[in-house]
Amino acid sequence: MRNVDLVHELALTDATVSHHLGQLARAGLLVATRQGASTYYAADRAALGALVRVMDPDCC
Repeated sequence: MRNVDLVHELALTDATVSHHLGQLARAGLLVATRQGASTYYAADRAALGALVRVMDPDCC
């Protein structure tokens, strides 16, 4: 998903969405891929799964 897609869906500014996506990517929860002038983001499922197991060991 591109940040411009989230800007529209969340009704936030581009700067706000870009900042938070960057923070999530730096934390290893998202994978960022640049294509031309756009950056596409995808969830890192393994990292998110590990986070869930740490936050709620009884889950899943």
